[in-house]
Amino acid sequence: MGTQAAARAHGLASEWDVRRCRAVSIRINLEADGLWISCSALMEVSAVMSSVSAPSAHGARPGYRYVKAAWVALAGTALTLPLGILVGSMVIQAFGYDPNAQDTLPAGVMAVAGGLSVLVIVSAPMLSWWLGRRAVKEGDERGRLPALIALIGALSFAALNLVSGLAIALLG
Repeated sequence: MGTQAAARAHGLASEWDVRRCRAVSIRINLEADGLWISCSALMEVSAVMSSVSAPSAHGARPGYRYVKAAWVALAGTALTLPLGILVGSMVIQAFGYDPNAQDTLPAGVMAVAGGLSVLVIVSAPMLSWWLGRRAVKEGDERGRLPALIALIGALSFAALNLVSGLAIALLG
């Protein structure tokens, strides 16, 4: 009886268990100079190994899809930057002012336009941060890197805009 058939006979129907069973049996076969161990002992080792670190149905870690989505959302920052600038200009135009003449804009209009612009620009990094934290919560530690990059980038951008807005308001 082959390794896969023995695994199926013992109730280990998932592909992960069968692959683990094959990998363990080959390793034990090489270590024992060609002597095969009993299949029942092999199945117990395989069941323990698959219960500890079994991947999802697609062969990846449980939080893998969140890690991938976090990186995609972080890359989406390149799209939200021009979109945020466009939103800021449209808000200024909606108030009836020329967006190119920023010297004559009232502070309230600048605050509303700048705040909405920053919210749009920071939305992608904040989504990336949330998805990265979700990946870590699901057990995939690789979610920490996009979450950290997104958080540092978003907070730096928001702080820079706040300081520059205050400097323009105070210094005129």
